[in-house]
Amino acid sequence: MLTDQGTQATLECVIDANPLTADMVTWSRPGYEMTRTTTEFSDQKSVLQVANVTKEDSGLFTCTVNNGIGDAAEATAQLIVKCEFTVVEIRIESHFVTKQYYDMCSQLLGNRIV
Repeated sequence: MLTDQGTQATLECVIDANPLTADMVTWSRPGYEMTRTTTEFSDQKSVLQVANVTKEDSGLFTCTVNNGIGDAAEATAQLIVKCEFTVVEIRIESHFVTKQYYDMCSQLLGNRIV
């Protein structure tokens, strides 16, 4: 799912199982604070909602279903939050750079060449 910052993201997990109750479905993402999310369950569908998303919410969420019959089943959904482009760092790996190239990079980076 692709969404804008500040919106509510909604991920759906449609399930075909019998029996099936809400407590048989879990959403997860390693290292993510799931308390920021809410879930709803109805008509064999679990919905995960993340309110006021930021770029840090981008990532892979997993819906796991286990009704005790057979193995648990999983499906994943990718959340991508659009954000402004930011240059974190530019490195010049070569030891030899033309003065023109150095001056151009220096001007673009405000004399912060690493």
